[in-house]
Amino acid sequence: MNKKIFAGISAVLTLWALPLFAQQTLTLHGRDEPAKIDPGLVDDLPGANIAVNLFEGLLRYHPKSLNPEPGIAESWTLSTDGRTYTFKLRSDLKWSDGSPLSAADFAYAWERVLRPATASQMAYQLYPIKNAEAYNAGKLKDPKLLGIKVLNPTSLQVTLHTPTPYFLKLMPFPQFSPVKKELVEKYPDQWTRPEHFVGNGPFVVKSWTPHKEIVMEKNPNYWEVSKVKLDSIRFLPVPDYDTAVKMYDAGQLDSVFELSPLKVAQLKNRPDFIGTPYLANGYYVFNLKVPPLDNPLVRKALALAVDRSVLTDKILRRGDIPTGYYIPPGIPGYSPPKGVATDIAKAKALLAEAGFGPGGKPFPTLEILYNNTPEHKAVAETLQNTWKKELGISVTLRSEEWKVYIESKNVGNFQIVRAGWVGDYIDPNTFLELFAGNSQQNTGHYSNPEYDKLLSEARLEQNGALRARILKKAEAVLLEDMPLLPLYALSKNGLIKPYVKGYYPNMQDVHPLYHAYVEK
Repeated sequence: MNKKIFAGISAVLTLWALPLFAQQTLTLHGRDEPAKIDPGLVDDLPGANIAVNLFEGLLRYHPKSLNPEPGIAESWTLSTDGRTYTFKLRSDLKWSDGSPLSAADFAYAWERVLRPATASQMAYQLYPIKNAEAYNAGKLKDPKLLGIKVLNPTSLQVTLHTPTPYFLKLMPFPQFSPVKKELVEKYPDQWTRPEHFVGNGPFVVKSWTPHKEIVMEKNPNYWEVSKVKLDSIRFLPVPDYDTAVKMYDAGQLDSVFELSPLKVAQLKNRPDFIGTPYLANGYYVFNLKVPPLDNPLVRKALALAVDRSVLTDKILRRGDIPTGYYIPPGIPGYSPPKGVATDIAKAKALLAEAGFGPGGKPFPTLEILYNNTPEHKAVAETLQNTWKKELGISVTLRSEEWKVYIESKNVGNFQIVRAGWVGDYIDPNTFLELFAGNSQQNTGHYSNPEYDKLLSEARLEQNGALRARILKKAEAVLLEDMPLLPLYALSKNGLIKPYVKGYYPNMQDVHPLYHAYVEK
């Protein structure tokens, strides 16, 4: 054949074939550098959205509805008393390094989360399991007494303390994912680094450049790899939302995780704008070990002085709902108790009753800790100005980068700290359990036996309407004690390119990407 003709045909064939073999890469705004991606330890949304794509539990999230669906387990049964699940794992399961994965890997991972020495902030997610809470508290030493039993390599039996209606909704959460024992024990603090990483999800860690990017690649040994269309995903931590929008418009990002509140109004009419209700709240936590915040009169006074509509309508301006209660609206079958409302006169009276103000002791300077994003800075400054103007209380501000802020919050290195929670599942319990006396997330050291008793009663109650009333009483107790400053229920706003498919806005802002793809 003539060389020129052959070369021409080759060129045409090459051009024709390019779209078929083009790399499927998605570049996402990761907001903050994740504090960790170890599924047993992850306790922040940036880390959770990465972990949920690197690991998979017995059940996984449906990418659109977030309802639990078969993951590593292909089926399961429940005993007639509602307490014992038996999960049947898929056959020929493998870790990303090609080694076999079995039910024993789940048993090890769950025990590790509950082990007191692990100090997982999210261990309470496993508390429905028999003896899990006692084991995590160190009251029970023998892990064989946990309600976790390996029947054979493909069967895991889980016995609960009591019937738990929402237990299957917990199963896709990272803390229920398996981890490889040999790897974790060989590199305890480094096993999630790219050079050591082994997972079982649709993707694996390829590279991690702190504060620049995390790159994930398709896991060739994932059980459903034939349906995974993305070859790679890049997460870029960009704390400044305006910078993220500029990068997005320049083609450097395929999504913007969150928008600067001041820019929502001008961006919401764009065709690539996404806005959705959000099962999340914004609040502040008081450290009850720090005087005078150990006094409920003081906490109530601070809460009564805040005009929440100023925060939502004038400062944030992104569609958030001002609330004087804790649990965000939108949970079917649940209505919150009456919340706290602005009342300056009552706030001053409570401070006087606590011994502060005219004729009393001078009020000490307080400090607010927040992570360094524009909207959190604006909210903190508003509270600072409000408490100074209305109550004469001086407040200093302390801003920290995300990972440092998370550590400070977790160890109690704060007086008043910016906080928020995205519901792990659609149920009031996912919010209320954070303030249980034994919760690792209870960083403000709140404790009330009546509150804990109500949560325990709700766990045992199978009647949905009665259970909701019990949880409403628990929230009322929480608001009476005021260990937190409720502010608003969040809305979720962002941008996403129209060619990104299989990425869905949802109430929990969790994004499994095993069926996502790019269509350009």
